[in-house]
Amino acid sequence: STGPNFLSIGPGDAPSVATSAINFPGHDDRANGGVVKLDASRQVKIFAGDQIGSTFVILDVTGYYT
Repeated sequence: STGPNFLSIGPGDAPSVATSAINFPGHDDRANGGVVKLDASRQVKIFAGDQIGSTFVILDVTGYYT
């Protein structure tokens, strides 16, 4: 990341997410795990924080519940 920020993740049809999934300072690598609800199309959406800058995100799906 180029600066401090946060990422949120939620169902693909969510208009927004109220809480962050991970917070990070600039120029740092971070990892996190979690369980996220899918939408009807089995999609999730990642929301980038509100700070200026950019970051790379890798989403690794291990499995899902039905």
